[in-house]
Amino acid sequence: IFDEIHDLVGLRIVLQYPDDMQRAIDFIKGNFSEVRQPAVFRSDREVGRYWKPWFGAYQTRNYRLRLEDQKCRTLSQFCGVLFEIQLTTIAEDLYNRFAHTFLYKGLPETLSRQDEMVIDMAHGISLCYSLCLMYMKENL
Repeated sequence: IFDEIHDLVGLRIVLQYPDDMQRAIDFIKGNFSEVRQPAVFRSDREVGRYWKPWFGAYQTRNYRLRLEDQKCRTLSQFCGVLFEIQLTTIAEDLYNRFAHTFLYKGLPETLSRQDEMVIDMAHGISLCYSLCLMYMKENL
């Protein structure tokens, strides 16, 4: 089971500020062994059937990893276990919580063009929230 199920252990890191992305990537690369290259899900991929999103698709980076040997002492129960870390931003996480069921879990055939537009607007709203966070970062 530890070799066959790729996400037996998984976690999502949600970054409050998008400019922390590189720091998080460096942390992952410095503390884990990559089993394969990360799967990068870009915003320019196709989603939906009737509407080309103005704000793009859900963005994330999915890593398949193992703990480095020197880290296994404190987390010995996870030594050698294949697991996944999904790295995303708060804006993308908010959007994905709303859109995932509609766009990524098999319901697209029931959506109208207007439904897809509303889902896209939700992405825009989540990006605006993230922009507000960035603007006020020094005060938070």
